[in-house]
Amino acid sequence: MTTMSKPLRVTALGLDKRSRSALEMILKGPGKGACVLTDVAESEAAIVDMDRPEASMLWENYHRHYPERPGIALSAQDSCPEGTRLQPKPVSINALLASLRAVAEELAGPEAATAETGKAAGAQLESKVVSTRGATQVLEDRAVRRYVSALPESLPEDYRQLSDPASRAKLFFVPTDYIGGHLLEAIREAVARGEARIIHLRVGAITVDPAAHRTWCALTDTRLKQVCMVRAHSGDGEALDLRIEGQARGAAVEAPPGGGAGLDLDAFVWKVAVWVSRGRAPEGTDLQEPVLLRHWPNLTRLLMTPSVMRVAAIWAKQHRSPVETATLLRIPLSHVLTFYAAARATGLLVEARRQKDELFSPPDIDRHRQRGLLSRMLAKILGATQGSDQKGT
Repeated sequence: MTTMSKPLRVTALGLDKRSRSALEMILKGPGKGACVLTDVAESEAAIVDMDRPEASMLWENYHRHYPERPGIALSAQDSCPEGTRLQPKPVSINALLASLRAVAEELAGPEAATAETGKAAGAQLESKVVSTRGATQVLEDRAVRRYVSALPESLPEDYRQLSDPASRAKLFFVPTDYIGGHLLEAIREAVARGEARIIHLRVGAITVDPAAHRTWCALTDTRLKQVCMVRAHSGDGEALDLRIEGQARGAAVEAPPGGGAGLDLDAFVWKVAVWVSRGRAPEGTDLQEPVLLRHWPNLTRLLMTPSVMRVAAIWAKQHRSPVETATLLRIPLSHVLTFYAAARATGLLVEARRQKDELFSPPDIDRHRQRGLLSRMLAKILGATQGSDQKGT
């Protein structure tokens, strides 16, 4: 942030307690105290979360009383009200600070900008402060490169193509048509029964222990990915010689030699579902049915997929269908359907009735599970992803 004679006084409109605390940390840390949060009357500008139900009313009231005071609109959508600057979600710390700096300079006038402060601003922009949006973009770009080659050919990306039966059929898959689908079915049964399973394949075995919520897989991620995509009733599928061995409830499960601590069961199910889905939804999915996340996914341990954080940010707090989500975020429908398939397989999804069919909207998701804008989470994700890359996918 530019060093000013006095800190820019900003009020926060529509931010919940946790988001406000995160904003305070950003202003005191990376912001170096160049901005401070204050009440409405003493403010010089406002930050408003436009995705909150009461946001429009709060901003209109503020703008009516203080028309000369600018605002910064935080939103997952592509529009913002008059008098505000749009700051897209997930919010980048550096971009938010840049917007605040621009607001401060605008209010101070051109004479306030000196060469010295310009250097300080440039140095800050080049600092190594973790940028949430920047880091997210790096991860998404990496995910796109990794998975786009695995997507079926001519996958429809525009829902308007779905009037054509042939195009629509390409957006769905039958899980049990694939070896990966049989793996998911075996794991679901093991969890439901509370019994361990050993899934034998000619290329290696997979041990599932619901009691410990762990899996041990003898296959590398690259090999497992290939296996998941094989059709079960093809020559290749039969050659894999799939066989499932059940263990009695309460029987001790021995980790395979060299298996280490294994992998979290949800993380294993998530990546198998991603590789079976490949941009498609399970057969029978209503692409117009709104869904919601039970809680914010632990992205530090899950396989990253294209646009995963943007879709999670929407479904963590809004009832949106896959089609609405792709349209709102302006991303390929395949990105949304990959996330949908993985979240459904891990039990993260809750089907929600359409808001127009209900008098009252459902209660907000428990926000304490979300790490949303904290750069700390992104640092962990980057570390986890880099570790996964070293093992190879």
